[in-house]
Amino acid sequence: MGHDAAMEVGDSLQVYVDGDSSRYQASLRQGEMSPGQTIVSFRPGMDKLDAITSASEKFYAGRGLVYTWRDGRRVDTSHLHLREWLGCIRDGGTPSCSIAKAFATTITCHMATRSYREQRRVTWDKEAERIV
Repeated sequence: MGHDAAMEVGDSLQVYVDGDSSRYQASLRQGEMSPGQTIVSFRPGMDKLDAITSASEKFYAGRGLVYTWRDGRRVDTSHLHLREWLGCIRDGGTPSCSIAKAFATTITCHMATRSYREQRRVTWDKEAERIV
């Protein structure tokens, strides 16, 4: 049993919200989530990803994170990143976002978080590849 969620592994993989979770505390209090609610579900051999088709979709959809707007039309984005990524793993393809872009984006987010938490400006040391 973890602090924020519990994982059950058997013929499938399920991740459930922990009632004492600090990460999901606000959502639990507001009734958006409930203890024991499945937030990730994976069943090998399914032709559809549960991250798109079930509990995870409900989790994201309830927060308005499933759609975006393109050319004045609402587009379901739940599958875009995850489906492409898993498709590349399965079929040996190349994702549209390279590891270098993903690294730069992730470091940028970490720098912003660190700057906010430490209430100071942070910079990136390219040679040492670390935040200073």
